[in-house]
Amino acid sequence: DGIAGIAHAPGRWLRLGRTPLYRQTWPYAALAVPLLALVLLAGVRARERRLTADADAARRRGAHPLARKHLRAARHHLEKGEARPFYDTLEKALLGFVGARLSLEERGLTRTALAHHLDARAVPTSTTTALLVLLDRCDGVRFSPLVPEPAQQQADYEEAAALLVALDPHLTSSAR
Repeated sequence: DGIAGIAHAPGRWLRLGRTPLYRQTWPYAALAVPLLALVLLAGVRARERRLTADADAARRRGAHPLARKHLRAARHHLEKGEARPFYDTLEKALLGFVGARLSLEERGLTRTALAHHLDARAVPTSTTTALLVLLDRCDGVRFSPLVPEPAQQQADYEEAAALLVALDPHLTSSAR
């Protein structure tokens, strides 16, 4: 009576009145979720790779505005008679411009490595030498108790601006 009666009871055991699982849409949607997640993940990863590759391009594009910003700050220090901040900012303008254009990290960039990179870009030796001398002067002022006269500081400012103009055609993307 027990189980046999339940199994043969009309409509109680075999028919539940529901649509079979294979005829419902949600199981198929649930199966599609992992596939959509993989496609989304691949898209995010491709975007990250593209942004990483474009970071160098963005840095190169930002070289001019950054150099101008540092030169304005250097001019401000020059006008206030602040020699050490002036030379520190001047060095940032020069190294920042070269580093951005060549996609190099300025920190830890030795003068030898800098000269090598500039030589590889066919920068004239006279321009490279002038740049290295000015960078050495910037370093010297930071660590020396003596500071150059205001006339020398003005000359260094003008030389830095001229060096940026002279370096620019050699460090453009098309010269790569």
